[in-house]
Parts: sequence; structure tokens; C-alpha cells
Amino acid sequence: MKLCVFLLLHLCCSLVLLSQKKFIPEYNDGSKIFIVAGDSLIQISVIRNTDDIKLYPNRFYHYYKNNNIHKAKGGYIGKLLDSQYLLSTRNGQLIERGNYKKGLKHGEWVKWHINGELSSVCTWKKGKGKGKQYNYNINAELLSIYKWSKGNWILTRKYRLNLKRENKRIAKERKRQAKNQERTLKKEQKKNISSGTSKFQLFRNKKKNDSKEIVPFNTNTTNKAKRKSKKDQKKLNENTNKIGLLFKRKLKDEKEEK
Repeated sequence: MKLCVFLLLHLCCSLVLLSQKKFIPEYNDGSKIFIVAGDSLIQISVIRNTDDIKLYPNRFYHYYKNNNIHKAKGGYIGKLLDSQYLLSTRNGQLIERGNYKKGLKHGEWVKWHINGELSSVCTWKKGKGKGKQYNYNINAELLSIYKWSKGNWILTRKYRLNLKRENKRIAKERKRQAKNQERTLKKEQKKNISSGTSKFQLFRNKKKNDSKEIVPFNTNTTNKAKRKSKKDQKKLNENTNKIGLLFKRKLKDEKEEK
């Protein structure tokens, strides 16, 4: 009974480890190591004897420890990587290929996109970059060129200027898009306002129609009324003038009789 329980526990633990997809090392010929990490597969080689290793203080050393690959500047604690390095998917799609020499990158390093097109190509010599690094997009078009300077890959002047121009172009394009969006929003707001007022007017007219008939506005009738009012005003003025004259004459006649 105890044996059965022990076997069941052992089986459960192994299944849990496989489901978690942790780094699982497999040794071959005493130097090659295969690491399965998620959907990727890494193949490396290590040096067993590291007594005659000369350490450079300003260079990164790559080493294998605790089922993982690490790097440190000017030192290491573990087994230094040596010979070929391969990174691929479990399906066999190559992602990265390079070489190490006593823990330092050495020789040609190539990276690929997931569709098989080149991603970058560069050359190393004992942990230092040599020449230029060429980067490509997923459509195999050249994106940028870097050169090694002061311990780092630095973008060349030509591509640095191109990058600045591209950033400026992107900023202008974003501003233009923002302005267009503002214009469209304003137009939509104006349309909504105009449609809202027209609806309000229709509602008011409908209420008036319910209470009384709306008389259509005629310009001819208004003009006639204005003319008539002007004539009446003239007649009134004439009549007032006549009355004033008559009153003055009457006053003169009364004075003369006295």
C-alpha cells in the first residue's frame, strides 16, 4: 500500500513539473546541454576545465548555472559557454545562431524573424563587436546599421539622422490626425445643434397649430399698411396746420374789434 502511494505521488510530481515548462537540462557527451524553456529549445556547450581562463574586466562572460544561462561583466560562477549556440522553436524554426569562446561571444551571430527572414547580422571578437551590425524588418528590408563604439553598438550617423527625420514625420502625422479628429468632432457638434433647434421649432409650430391656425406672412399686405399709415399721418398734419391758422386769424379779428 505504501509503495502504491509513493508511486502515485512521484507520478503527480513529474506531471506538475512537465506542465510548468521549466528549464529542463539534458546532458550529452559531457559538454553539450539542451535546455527546453516554454516553446523554445536552446543548445549550448560548456567548458569543464577553466583553470587557464584569462578574465577581461570590461567584457561580458556567459555561463551556465542552475538550469539557466547568465552573464556578468568581468567574472562568472558556473560553467563557461563554449563553441556553438543555437536557439530554435520546438517545431525546428531557427531563431538565433552564434559562437562562444571561453564564455565570450566570438565569430558571426545571426538572428531570424519567426517567418524565416533575417533579423540581424553582426560579428564579435572575444566579447567585443567587430565591424557593423545590420538590422532588418520582417519583410527583409534594411532598417538600421550600428557600429561598435565604447563597449556598445551605436547607431551610425546616417541612420541616426534618418531616425530623427522619421520621428519628426511621425510626430507631424500624429498632430495632423489630431487636428482632423477635432474638426470632425466640431462639425458633428454643429450638425447635432442645428438638428436639435430645427426639432425644437417643429415642436413649437406643432403646439401652435393645435391651438390656432398660423397665418402665412405676406409682404404685400404689410407694405400697403405702411403706405396707408403714411397718408393718414400727412392728412392729420395738414388738418392740424389748418386749425392753427384759423385760430390765429380769429385772435387777430378780436384784437381789431377792440
